[in-house]
Amino acid sequence: MRNPARLALRFLFLLAALTLVSALLAPSTTGRSPYLSALSDLAAGTAMAAPPCAFKACPREPGRKTPRCTKSTSPYYCVVDTTGCYRFDC
Repeated sequence: MRNPARLALRFLFLLAALTLVSALLAPSTTGRSPYLSALSDLAAGTAMAAPPCAFKACPREPGRKTPRCTKSTSPYYCVVDTTGCYRFDC
């Protein structure tokens, strides 16, 4: 019978080798580029600019079935989709 410590050491070496091979063969989540740092994944996401202020709002028109945006004197922009008209501040 072999020495149990030697057998455990061989098992740990085999486990470390398999872990290393799987880490090297795993696909990268980000593109390889010389301009990315090791901390690139921790950075903030891409900043998105707000839409331009169109000075439009959603009027409350009694009897109107379809929503629409109309000109406004206040700094709003509106978005119309299938569920209704939505007004946002600029």
